[in-house]
Amino acid sequence: MSYRRRYLALAMAGVSALALGAGARTFAAPVADDAAPASTVYLPMVRTAAVPTMAFITMSDNQFGDQARNPIHIPTYYDVSVLSGPDHTVQKVLTQQADLTDSWWGTWSSDRSYLFNNANAPSSVNIASTTVYTLPSGIYNWQPRGSRLLYTADNGAFISNADGSGVVQLLPEMTSQTRAWWSPDGTKILASVKANDSAKTDCYLLDANGTMIKKITTVSNLYYPQWTPDGRKISYLSPDENAQYRLWVQAVDGGEAKPLSPLDAELGLAVTYTWSPDSRYIAYNSYPTGLWISNADGAALYHMSTADSIYLQWSPNGSKLAYTVTVYNSGKFVSSALWSVNADGTSPQQLATHLEDITNYLWADDSSTLVYRGDFSHTLFTIPSAGGAAPTTIGQSVMLLMGRDSDGSLLFSRQVGEQYTITRSFADGSKAEDLALLDRPIQRASVAP
Repeated sequence: MSYRRRYLALAMAGVSALALGAGARTFAAPVADDAAPASTVYLPMVRTAAVPTMAFITMSDNQFGDQARNPIHIPTYYDVSVLSGPDHTVQKVLTQQADLTDSWWGTWSSDRSYLFNNANAPSSVNIASTTVYTLPSGIYNWQPRGSRLLYTADNGAFISNADGSGVVQLLPEMTSQTRAWWSPDGTKILASVKANDSAKTDCYLLDANGTMIKKITTVSNLYYPQWTPDGRKISYLSPDENAQYRLWVQAVDGGEAKPLSPLDAELGLAVTYTWSPDSRYIAYNSYPTGLWISNADGAALYHMSTADSIYLQWSPNGSKLAYTVTVYNSGKFVSSALWSVNADGTSPQQLATHLEDITNYLWADDSSTLVYRGDFSHTLFTIPSAGGAAPTTIGQSVMLLMGRDSDGSLLFSRQVGEQYTITRSFADGSKAEDLALLDRPIQRASVAP
């Protein structure tokens, strides 16, 4: 057994009694004697037209980068590649330099014709021609159901075509401190502009071409604005008259803002929140008071008091919320637990607890099954979201859980000997097929819509 695995095995054994309270079911990560990666390749590969299109990054042949910038020879060059077509073609579209600490992500236009790439210098890639267009620095978002980009830069907010042409500045007559967000259907834009009083922000409703429709409201100390999924309201974090930060919701067609979070939620700036897909419920996590669920009228329905790290994810049909709770003791990892709760706050279920990180998870279907990966064991599990069953292993040597295809199948990467697959299968393990074999592990991936 290697030193690293022996150390982790002893560490996990030592903290197992601290994981969670009585009755908690704990599933320890397998710790084998440096077992070889899985040797099975799912062959013959089934050639189907319903193959996903996805982008991913792997380490490039140029492994060491600029020694003056990176004297300890950490690899800093990455290849961005695309998997597409019925023949599972893997095509490299660019090589870029970026620090390992940079969070690469690629996002797709709704018609899959362009990929936006944010690492190093922002760029968009025409998938058909593999032409790469360098874009101005900024924070970018694709137009839902469209092909234009909306981006925020130091000198304002802009919309452009996918290749960077046709740039239009939003509200050019106002201050450069403008931020903007597409509506969920891509037909409108929410724009926030710092008012003359620097503590206040004016919020405007624009059409998809950037023309102002109306002013919605003025907010003091505005943070984290977003649309509700139905596009009828906006929500944001802002203090009330007693300087207590709360979440608020306001209709875009007028009316007064209403608080969504109770006073005892004690929200600060360290808060994350997400709406259910049907806009009926909102889940928010605030350090140190924990996880809350409220309905759209602000009534608190569920509260889990914890100062531990929590990751939230609604089921696609909005009926359940899944979340992981990662426990630390004196800054050291202890355990990670997967939970589910109904959207109305009823039937919370601790589904499984592992002595390894399980933040990499997703819904396998509308609401009945969750899929997650053990970070140390590299094991892929499924478990019913209603509870009452132990996890089922559906994959081993799984290096990355990447997402779901449009038919509901899972996309993940396995290590097979010295190669790495792009694999597709359903949550019950059926219809497994390897779409591609690679010489290097996938670092991150983005599945097309």
